[in-house]
Amino acid sequence: MRSTTIEQYEPSMDLTPMIDVIFIMVIFWMAVANFADPADQPDIATPFVTNPESASHEPDLLVVNLLADGMVIVRDHDPRPLSQLGDMLQWAGVPEHILLRADVQLDCTILQQATAVLRSAGANRIAIAARPSQS
Repeated sequence: MRSTTIEQYEPSMDLTPMIDVIFIMVIFWMAVANFADPADQPDIATPFVTNPESASHEPDLLVVNLLADGMVIVRDHDPRPLSQLGDMLQWAGVPEHILLRADVQLDCTILQQATAVLRSAGANRIAIAARPSQS
């Protein structure tokens, strides 16, 4: 009688395709991710200031943009009239620190109305954005 030997087969897993898929997913999410700074939206011509202090280092900062036509943008949403600013703040939540970016062409009375709405909503610190003077 012949003796037969059975070869033992060790199962193994090739991880190369899985690692390839993971790297492709990482590259995809890096390409798709939005790295925009909220303070850069939209393009507003802010007034110049001679003695600048940065408020962008505040940890819990809400950026409110006032356009030249008096429309308001909060957290990258569509422009809305100033009369809806209080409702937008209730929706977005009112942090302690607010950065108010107003266009240089904006009427000062609209800026005063916006700061009054922000104060009545509970904002303790309101910083008004400006560009450093070019002199």
